[in-house]
Amino acid sequence: TCIVVHACTRPHADVTHLTAGRPPTLPVHVKLQAGPAGAKTRDDYNAAILLCGGRPPRPDDAIALLRQMEESGVSSDVTTFNNLINVCKYANPRRVDHAMGLLQQMQAKNLSPDLTTFNNLIDVCVNGRPARLSDAMRLLERMEELGVAPDVVTFNTLIGADFRASPVRVAQAM
Repeated sequence: TCIVVHACTRPHADVTHLTAGRPPTLPVHVKLQAGPAGAKTRDDYNAAILLCGGRPPRPDDAIALLRQMEESGVSSDVTTFNNLINVCKYANPRRVDHAMGLLQQMQAKNLSPDLTTFNNLIDVCVNGRPARLSDAMRLLERMEELGVAPDVVTFNTLIGADFRASPVRVAQAM
């Protein structure tokens, strides 16, 4: 299986820089094609969805890949949804409602959100325009209800965002 990346401005652009861990700087379209080995796997889809978070982020391509994944009978996992939420995190404007909907879809599939899921969702909420701090705090409560322990990233994200809004409220909430 291979991931095909088409640069919109140059159809035959060299995209080897993607494998070096650097996000693309040209507008790209990501799609998955079956290679000589045959069927696409969950890992293939997860990698392609993750590529949609490059520059510029391609949330519509990521959602199309999820649909294609489901239509082909490949089951999604926590990594799939974490990658999708991550793409929402980098989209401009941030897709807060979409990211929150992904959490609901994930739970409907009996997938348990993990620390990465919550950290990405909280980041989407606090850095959205406008910031949705109350949603971020509800996510923190939900984490604790599910037994997912917040970490330094969780608290730094909340403190940094809330501090910009109201330093006094940060002190009271923590």
